Amino acid sequence: MQPGSHRCRHSAPPTFVLEDGVRIGSAAEAQFRTGDYWLFPARTASGDVEWPSSEVAGQRQAQLQEPDGVTHQLGLPGTLAFRDRAWQVGDCRCSVAAAGLASCP
Repeated sequence: MQPGSHRCRHSAPPTFVLEDGVRIGSAAEAQFRTGDYWLFPARTASGDVEWPSSEVAGQRQAQLQEPDGVTHQLGLPGTLAFRDRAWQVGDCRCSVAAAGLASCP
C-alpha cells in the first residue's frame, strides 16, 4: 500500500444514495488515496448521469472506474555510497533550463 492511501474492506460493497436516485459505491476491497476524485456529467434536462455501464442479466449495471485523481509519480532523488571511508552523495534529480529542456545525470 502506498503512503497516503487508505484501504477499505467490506463484506458487501457499500452503496450511498446522494440524491434523486444517484447512488455511489466501491468495490468490496477498494484503495483510496489522498486527492482521488471522479468526474461524471449529470444532465439536468434528462435527469441522467453519464457513467460507463454494461448489461448484466438483463439489467444495466454501472462499471467500476479508476479514479481521475492525482497521478502519483515517484523518482530517485539521489544516491548515497560509502567509499574510501567517506560518504559520497550522487544527485539523480533532473534540472529544467529556461528553454524548457531537461538535463538528467
